[in-house]
Amino acid sequence: MIDPPNHLTCVEVRRRVEENSFTRPLFVRAIDGEGEEYSVILKVRNPDSPQGHYQGTSLACELICMALARALGFRVPDYCVVEVRGGVEDAAPTQEIKTLLRNNRGLNFGTVYIEGCSPWVASDEGDNLSDSVREDLEDVLVFDSVVINGDRKEGKSNLLWNGNDLIPIDHSLALPVHLWGDEQIAESPLFPEEQIQAHCAFPSIGHQGREFSALLEIWRNTITDEDITTLRTFIPGTWERRPGDLDRIFDFLEARGGQFDATTQHLRRIVQ
Repeated sequence: MIDPPNHLTCVEVRRRVEENSFTRPLFVRAIDGEGEEYSVILKVRNPDSPQGHYQGTSLACELICMALARALGFRVPDYCVVEVRGGVEDAAPTQEIKTLLRNNRGLNFGTVYIEGCSPWVASDEGDNLSDSVREDLEDVLVFDSVVINGDRKEGKSNLLWNGNDLIPIDHSLALPVHLWGDEQIAESPLFPEEQIQAHCAFPSIGHQGREFSALLEIWRNTITDEDITTLRTFIPGTWERRPGDLDRIFDFLEARGGQFDATTQHLRRIVQ
């Protein structure tokens, strides 16, 4: 079952999030339809630092990957569609943020802030990783292999750590199939070897004889074609950089199960 996103309205911008991010999202206060408040990391359709960002399509990739990850059992932040209305920029702390908000009125993507987390760094843990953390890293690498997420690297893990759990975040560059031609999409290529070796999990789980199959069995038994169809309905119509981007992404996802066995063998060959 795929959980739908919550729908929130931004009511206050507190600051920018500068840590290791090209697009520098916003830390905001938002409310739901009942007036309940949330602290949210807000990512906008049109960032003022657009390097590595594909406007609305990147927001769609964020929501798709978060929803899939949660359905597969990962702990992820609560994900949401956040409306930015006219006037909220009036109390923004800087002119830069005022302009950014004006350029992104409408629906944007957010994740509810989780207290007590820090970026996960493999070198901080060394050889002291527990078996459960290594299993989680294995699953993260498998997930990224399916969705072709080459942005989770050793120096920028896009994983949060709360002392017990690894929490995947930031999937704006996953599912790059909207940049591919029809032939490449139909081929459904495997995760490139160089990106596997650069992945933040590689130093911690390499040469251990891991199986790389458990998450894919969960995927086979948990996520149906109907779930994928439903997931598409959660994506706002404005979250598409070019017409056809979402068609390409969902065509790829619907056929991706055909590469699960090959993905397992590919990862065993490279990582074991």
